[in-house]
Amino acid sequence: MAAGVPSAIIGIGTDLVSHARVLDLCRRRTAARLARRICHPRELADLARIEAVAAARVTPANDLVAQQARFLATRYEMPPPRLAALQAIVAHWAPISPRRLPRCRFAVKEAAYKALVPVYALTWQELWLERAAGPKGRGSGRPVLVLEPATAAAVGRWTELHVSISHDGDYTSAVVLAAKTLGDPAAT
Repeated sequence: MAAGVPSAIIGIGTDLVSHARVLDLCRRRTAARLARRICHPRELADLARIEAVAAARVTPANDLVAQQARFLATRYEMPPPRLAALQAIVAHWAPISPRRLPRCRFAVKEAAYKALVPVYALTWQELWLERAAGPKGRGSGRPVLVLEPATAAAVGRWTELHVSISHDGDYTSAVVLAAKTLGDPAAT
């Protein structure tokens, strides 16, 4: 919310996602199908870029990721085809954090839906999560939710979504605050 500009809270949404829930979805779907379902095309493009970078370098950490996937598959008694799918999804997101990215997308999008539901029923593909530019110009700053232009118009021109994400152990939580700026922020 801009300083000095009055705002009204539309809604607050929160979601908690467990790693087991994501693994269960991996059992029922392939990694690619799961990613296409929950990720906006911009997020998929970012994931493809990350995958290309990861494929270009093979490190002991990648072996560790494969070991972790095998351990989780054994823990949750996955058959070999599902193990391959789990290894693919874990390797796909390994450079960021193999356990956080899918859960992060789920938690943030569910929380955004809950925050906006009084005004608009959001779908997975109508928003994406990105990082604001950090201190050195890289995307390492705070998380930012971006709405599709048509969705932003339907929700309201001056609606802002503020997001907070937390990771702890096998859980990721997200809180989204939807606020509407009262009046024209450019006029102040």
